Amino acid sequence: MTVLRFVESNKPGKPMNKPDYRSSTYDRYLRMHRRRGFTLIEVVLALSVLLIIGNVMIRGQRQLMANAHRPIPAVQWYLMLHELENPAHQFSVYGVSERGVVMRNAFKKEYTLVWTPKKSNTLWLLVGNSRIFLMDHVQNFKVTRDQQLTIKLDTGEVFQSRLLLPQSVGGAYVAPTR
Repeated sequence: MTVLRFVESNKPGKPMNKPDYRSSTYDRYLRMHRRRGFTLIEVVLALSVLLIIGNVMIRGQRQLMANAHRPIPAVQWYLMLHELENPAHQFSVYGVSERGVVMRNAFKKEYTLVWTPKKSNTLWLLVGNSRIFLMDHVQNFKVTRDQQLTIKLDTGEVFQSRLLLPQSVGGAYVAPTR
C-alpha cells in the first residue's frame, strides 16, 4: 500500500491536509491508478468512422464489379471491324442499304450486317438463321455506298470508319480503293 505524504498549510483559506505533489510516492500513486480503457463516446465514434469507411469501400467494390461486366464501346467497335475485315473470311460487299450491309465470302455464302433499332439497339451479323453479336447500345447506324460506316451510341459516342472490303461486281472481286 502506498502512503502519501501530506503537508500542513499555515495560510488562511487553504485546506490543511493536501498532498505534496513533489513527492515520488504521489507520482507512483498516479501511475498505479491511471485510468485504462476507452470511454463509451470514444468507442461509438471509432465504430461510426469504421462503418462509414466500410460502407464507402463496399459501394466502390460493387461499382467496380458492375463496370467490369459492362462492355467497353471502343473495344466492341475495333473487334467488330477486325471481324468484318479479317482476310480469313474473304468478305466482299454485295449490297448496301440504310439498315445493313450484305456481304458474301469466297464460297458465295451470304452474311448480313444488320442493325435492330426497335428491339435492342444491337448490331448483328446474320448468317443464315443464326446471329452473331457485334455491338450493342447503337442509337444510329449508317453505311454509305463507298462503305463509310458510322455508328452513334446511346452514350453519344460516334465511331466512324471506312470498311476495307472489296466490292462484289458480278461475282468478281474488286479491291477497295483508299
